[in-house]
Amino acid sequence: MRGPPAAVGGHGAPPYPPALRAPSASFVHWYEEPAPTRRFGAEYGAHRGAVPARTPRTPSWSPHE
Repeated sequence: MRGPPAAVGGHGAPPYPPALRAPSASFVHWYEEPAPTRRFGAEYGAHRGAVPARTPRTPSWSPHE
C-alpha cells in the first residue's frame, strides 16, 4: 500500500505488534480451527495435513533500502 500513506509522508501500515501475534494465533488455533473440523470431519483433517499452517514472516526487503 503506497498511495495514501506515501502522499502524507507515511510508510504504510505499522508492523503487527508482536504482543498481538500470540493471542491472535491462539484464537485461531483454539476457536476457529475446531469449527470446520466438526463440520467436515475427516475430510478437513486430510486438508489440514496437506496444507501447512500460515506463519507470519519478516519481510525480506525494506522499501527504504
